[in-house]
Amino acid sequence: MNLILTKSPADLQLHLVDLKNGVEFEMFRKVEHVVGFAKDETGALKLFNRLEQLTIERYHTLGKAGVVNVTEYNKRRTKMNHHLVVIDEYANLRENKEIQAKVDKLLRICRAVGIYFIICTQRPSAETVPGLIKANTQAVLAFAVKNQVNSRILLDNDKAADIEIPGRAIYQQGSKDKEVQVMLLPDSKARSLIKPFCRKSEPQARNSKGVELC
Repeated sequence: MNLILTKSPADLQLHLVDLKNGVEFEMFRKVEHVVGFAKDETGALKLFNRLEQLTIERYHTLGKAGVVNVTEYNKRRTKMNHHLVVIDEYANLRENKEIQAKVDKLLRICRAVGIYFIICTQRPSAETVPGLIKANTQAVLAFAVKNQVNSRILLDNDKAADIEIPGRAIYQQGSKDKEVQVMLLPDSKARSLIKPFCRKSEPQARNSKGVELC
């Protein structure tokens, strides 16, 4: 939400993957920042394939410019915008091996070119959050979980199992943990905040080269 309110679509583009048939993220679908929206596995795979192609194109651009990442490129050249991919209930996607391999690959290579992921799950398990995902994740936000096993999968410690106050979470970056309080934003308030940023109609979203997105 804060990114929509503080960043322009020219600086940040969003890709939303919602396997609950789009219900959770539907309110954001017409936001100007949103250029990709998937509500089933077929749409998600198409979205990830396009992101893979964008990643390859951006690496080619970085190579021609003689730089190693988007930060260095933006200091020297015309600004390359950032992309954020938000996946709700990632456990549903892990059952699809093709999608699993695609996401694993993107997580390994996309950060340097300004493409980032937020991966959410209500079912932390070794299958949902394997070591490869953890190794390529910069930070973790863990809310209260059922038991110490779930907490260790996310944080490698028991802290998320000990949370008692609603809205509290453990924010972990590197080896440092911090307990934080997350605000509750009702759906009605969220809709009111994003209304000025919504398109009046919903044309087919396209990337910078005119390729239709989901």
